Amino acid sequence: MAKTGKERFTFRSAGALFILSAVFELLSLTDGVPLFGVIRGGPVAVVYHLIYTALFVAMGIGLWDGKRWGDKAVMAATVFYTVDHVLRLLSPATLADYMFQDLGSYADLFLPAGTQMFRQLAELMTLLFLACWWAFAWYTYAQRDYFRANGK
Repeated sequence: MAKTGKERFTFRSAGALFILSAVFELLSLTDGVPLFGVIRGGPVAVVYHLIYTALFVAMGIGLWDGKRWGDKAVMAATVFYTVDHVLRLLSPATLADYMFQDLGSYADLFLPAGTQMFRQLAELMTLLFLACWWAFAWYTYAQRDYFRANGK
């Protein structure tokens, strides 16, 4: 199957955004991460961010260039992301604390609604992000001939 301009634009745009995500991971290298029921910092957080940086760079390059392994990189990252976020869902209090941490001074805007409602919102957002990742992984799989056409 020949590459269409639409496929090329979609995958190159996604590739550029994944590279940008890698840059943001590097900028937040020491930020705490929710892992196994607590927010962890230090070397654990650094390794966590470096793993995501590597995944984002691999996907970015694979998608941008249409590498033969590009669709496999997306699937591997999707599985890793899913496991990571399912673990977050298993500890809703930690997930809510992490999201409050990310909101910084804006967290006070959500407190009147109550912490239970915020936890439910955090869980819903996590499920929506997972659904989006899997939708993109499915699209990548459906367009796998795009990656085979390059022969790289």
